[in-house]
Amino acid sequence: MENKIRVHIIPEYGIDFRPHGSAYIRLLRPLYHPLLSSKLIVTDSVTYDDILDSTQVVIVDRFWRPDINLEYAKILIDKIKEVHAKFVYAFDDDFFALQAVRKDFPTSRHIEVFEFFLQNADSLLVTTDFLKNKYKSWNDAVQVLPNFMDERLICGMKIQPVVNEVVRIGYMGTLTHKDDLEMVLPVLSNLHQKFGSRIRFELLGAVTPEILENNKIDFPIYNIPTNPENYEYPLFMSWFTSTVNWDIGISPFKDYEFNKAKSYIKFLDYAAIQAAGIFSKIEEYQKVIRPGENGFLAENLQDWEASFIELIENSVLRNNIKKSVYFDLLNQHTIRKNITRIYKTIQDILLS
Repeated sequence: MENKIRVHIIPEYGIDFRPHGSAYIRLLRPLYHPLLSSKLIVTDSVTYDDILDSTQVVIVDRFWRPDINLEYAKILIDKIKEVHAKFVYAFDDDFFALQAVRKDFPTSRHIEVFEFFLQNADSLLVTTDFLKNKYKSWNDAVQVLPNFMDERLICGMKIQPVVNEVVRIGYMGTLTHKDDLEMVLPVLSNLHQKFGSRIRFELLGAVTPEILENNKIDFPIYNIPTNPENYEYPLFMSWFTSTVNWDIGISPFKDYEFNKAKSYIKFLDYAAIQAAGIFSKIEEYQKVIRPGENGFLAENLQDWEASFIELIENSVLRNNIKKSVYFDLLNQHTIRKNITRIYKTIQDILLS
């Protein structure tokens, strides 16, 4: 009988001690999946005190704790070495490039820890080829494991897409993507002038009075309220897939170095609610989008507007894309469909 690999996850968490959504998507949901229970023994905690002597692989996520500093990082690494486990450093953002976009994060303290983890890890675990190619000069042991959708969190599955009388256009994102959203606001204004009440634009998580005031919005934007009890990722995704009903989902990215490292996570999110997506033409989206079949790619504002108009005016095309992208999700991009790849990644890390 094959021996199970013992893996301990230390997720990045917030001041409420709950793991961030990214940790659930990339680590907790995949590695705790029932189909891996015969191959892995998985534990997790927000402290290093719970690392067992029998642990073989310890995966540390991003910046781990809100008050991270170099001293905490060194203590953590010492604990991992003490049990003779492999130290895997997992991250999904280009933190060096993020400094040029945001002034408040990451701080010099975060970058110091980031560099320490990069240099001391037995392996890096990243989500995109861009991150692998950029950071292999820091550590040449790099594994790429893309994001997958946990099929157990897709609720309210539909055999046929719901046909709305009003075409609902939606955007989901955190406030860190304010610049990305602002990029397409002029296009949305043009669409409102052309289609009026035939379209409705909804935001989830990204609308602030500042965005509305600074951009002099001349069309209605509807903010979808969420229940704070659903903020933790598994609850949120169950709510999202059972409640939100968009015809078109958008994922704009400004031409920043930071955005080149982004994964195609929004493709998975929108596919889970059977929304036809329009995505900025970055490397990762080009891997999964077949323009006109399961979504659209936009390289400039003219592309964005043309894609919107085609999807709004052509309901047959829109619904075909909605069905196609949902089929792609269930057959290629769920955790269940990628169990072998997930296990092999952990196995390769252990044997390297």
